[in-house]
Amino acid sequence: MSRFLRSRPFVAINAFDSNLRRHTAQPNALARRTMAIIAGILLYGLFAFLLLALWRPMLGETSARLIERSEVEHHLVLAVIAEHPRGGTWEQFSEWLRQQRARSSDARSA
Repeated sequence: MSRFLRSRPFVAINAFDSNLRRHTAQPNALARRTMAIIAGILLYGLFAFLLLALWRPMLGETSARLIERSEVEHHLVLAVIAEHPRGGTWEQFSEWLRQQRARSSDARSA
């Protein structure tokens, strides 16, 4: 070993590093396996929840109806952006959306 690496600062750093490695608690194999199982359960649970949350609104609807509904919502969003290009509060948007839906339902019934 060179004289430079045996100087005081490097010896102190090497001693600290080896001491840190020796006293750092590392989980054993059973704990690692348990953590992996729990992480897998949480991941699959989240996936099942998302699948259920996305599947429920589609029950009883045809694909054509879903596409039509998403197209209507898309045009509503475009209209909001056109009317309020600088944005607004959620309450303003909700009020505007209620007015738009009332107008469209009045137009359909007439």
